Amino acid sequence: MSLGTNIADLRQRAGMSQDALAERLDVSRQSVSKWETDASVPELEKLVKLAEMFEVSLDELILDKPPACTPERAEPAPVPPEPVFNGSRPMTGARLAGTIILSMAGVATLLGLFLVGFGALFFTAPLCLPGILCLTCKKRPALWAVWSVVLMVEVYLASATGISSGSVIAYLWHPELAEMVTRTVVALLLLSADMLMITWTVLSFRKTVLPRNAKTISLAVGLWLLRLVILPAISRLAIRKLLILPADVYQDLGRYEIVTGILNVVTSLTSLPLLAAAVTVTVLLLKRRPTEPPE
Repeated sequence: MSLGTNIADLRQRAGMSQDALAERLDVSRQSVSKWETDASVPELEKLVKLAEMFEVSLDELILDKPPACTPERAEPAPVPPEPVFNGSRPMTGARLAGTIILSMAGVATLLGLFLVGFGALFFTAPLCLPGILCLTCKKRPALWAVWSVVLMVEVYLASATGISSGSVIAYLWHPELAEMVTRTVVALLLLSADMLMITWTVLSFRKTVLPRNAKTISLAVGLWLLRLVILPAISRLAIRKLLILPADVYQDLGRYEIVTGILNVVTSLTSLPLLAAAVTVTVLLLKRRPTEPPE
């Protein structure tokens, strides 16, 4: 067998994934993949670490043959077989949380229909989203479920009261107004929640490796442009168009309130995820890379 095939065979016999092997050797997963496909050769230091890790000699690792005098060593522990899917998944924490959330949302929906009518569905139906995400997302279900809750709170407050995390600066300009105190506190709480969600998202993707090429750099630049330039410009343009309408239009149709409410909802739904995506991609591009062997 070739060196790459031998590395792949030893890794699989040890029950390790490419990501796990790359983390132990302080290299990227792409490097391990290149080694196993014989697209590149590990450095001598990495070869020594591989031999020590898999408890083989360099001759066995490189030449796939035992040395002249090979000391006895214990056979590697057998890798337990992966459980066979038989149609039922174990009740993990995410599935349990999703089941509880959907049950509570169902009870709230039934009570709302009984007490209020079909209008209650507007408030109770979105409560199902965190539960659905917990049941369907295979990776990071808790992160996406909490994101959906934060966005729902942002949308509700933006549409009902006009308060958002971006309102903090505007409210701080009027500290002397007593009526602004509560709104400022709520906006600060929203801003704190947004910062916590962005930090959680960055930490959740901290092991992801993004190549520094034109595609990923363009992605980061595009996300920042959407969040800081394009989205605010669209909102200002829409408001400016509304301000030139006759006053009787507002009185007859309430168009100003309707459109500004829609703009608040759309901004709340898009600005925070765009900011989180832009920060996450930027951090992943700027983080320190492991030293890769020369190709």
